[in-house]
Amino acid sequence: MKKTAFAVLLMCQLMVFGRPVHAADLLNTTPAPPPAAPVALSPFSGFEARFGGIAHSLLHRAEQSADINLEILSPRYGNASGNPFLDFVIRPRLVAGGNINLDRFRNQAYAGLVWTFDFNDRFAFELGWNALVHDGPNNPGVGSNQLALGCSLLFRESFAFTYKFADNWKVVASFDHGSNAGFCRRNVGINNAGVKIGYTF
Repeated sequence: MKKTAFAVLLMCQLMVFGRPVHAADLLNTTPAPPPAAPVALSPFSGFEARFGGIAHSLLHRAEQSADINLEILSPRYGNASGNPFLDFVIRPRLVAGGNINLDRFRNQAYAGLVWTFDFNDRFAFELGWNALVHDGPNNPGVGSNQLALGCSLLFRESFAFTYKFADNWKVVASFDHGSNAGFCRRNVGINNAGVKIGYTF
């Protein structure tokens, strides 16, 4: 009877522990390691900073020069739907930026929205609509080498193609147009194009 009880106890130990239990196992009181602390996210996580060179007034003789562009974009807020077309429409990013002219022509600052369509993990297309202000003359005289933009406050439309070449880095080829849409007496418009490098925090 004792042998039968011992055999049953040994089988239970093997089923539960995979091996016989010894006294040292019962006395082992080493505490389990604490759970890993959650990683604190930076307040800038998901934001993107861009820096690049711009061809200023690309389609006009007046003001043809170069700009330095600085830009900051917010993350795409909300949860992804799994449909890239729907995400393109309902999840735009906030953008703010500026062009600093290197030849004493007008500087520009803008802010608004950018919609992003991801072709895959590396290539994407962007479409932007912003408000733009500049510090140049609105109605320069005849023969001036400056654009007659008509208003200090303009509408800015832009598009860009981006390529992600590393985890946090991308290259951006962009084009933008600024004009007053006929709200002011003169409306020549300004067109810029350039290349930027973007870094996502």
